[in-house]
Amino acid sequence: MGRGPKKQYVKTCTTKDKKMLQAFRNVGYMDEKHLKENLLQADKRIKNFVRDGYIEKCSVYRHNTRSMQTVYRLTNKGKELAQKQYNLKNFYRSCSSRHDLAVADRYFKATEEQRANWLTEQDWKDRMEEHIQNLYNKGEIARASQLQDRLQEHSLSYTDGGYITESGRLVAIEVITKSYGEAEIKAKEEFVQELKADYESVRI
Repeated sequence: MGRGPKKQYVKTCTTKDKKMLQAFRNVGYMDEKHLKENLLQADKRIKNFVRDGYIEKCSVYRHNTRSMQTVYRLTNKGKELAQKQYNLKNFYRSCSSRHDLAVADRYFKATEEQRANWLTEQDWKDRMEEHIQNLYNKGEIARASQLQDRLQEHSLSYTDGGYITESGRLVAIEVITKSYGEAEIKAKEEFVQELKADYESVRI
C-alpha cells in the first residue's frame, strides 16, 4: 500500500508566526537567539516549521569562535506561505549568514512600529524608481537619466535595510564588512543622500 498524505505540522499561523515570517522577510538569516528570545518561538514550533519545509536549518562555521553555529532561513515554500498568509513581498536578498545576522541584530533593536515599517533592499529600489519617475514627470530628464546611469554603474547602491520613523523620516541601514571598498561605501552614502534619508552603518 502507498503512503498516505504527508503530515502537516503547522496547521494555522499564530501572531508569533506572523512576526517570525515578517522578520525572515526583512533580514534573511536568523539564529536561535533571534527566534527564541526576540520572537519568543518555542523549540517545537521551530522544529515544526522546519519539518514542513517552510524554514531551512543550516550549520555554518565561525572562524572567530572556531565552532559551528545553527542558523535558519526561509525556503521558497516559506516565502509562498508568507505571501499567501500576510501578503509579504520584496523579500530581503541574502548576502551571507554572518552579514545577515548583523542585519537581524539591528532589526531587533528597532521598535515594534519601526519593524512594521521596515524597508528591504528591494523596497529601497522601488523608492528610487519612484523618485526617478517623479523627476521625469517634473521635466528633470537629465537628472533622472543621470541617476539611472549611476545605478547601472553601481556608483549609487541600495542599502541592506532601514525603516520609516514614527514621524515619517527615512532611516537607511547598511552592514559594512571588511571586504567593502571605499567606492562601495560611498555609493551607499550617496544613494541615501539622494533619497534624503538618515544613514546608519554597522561595521562587522
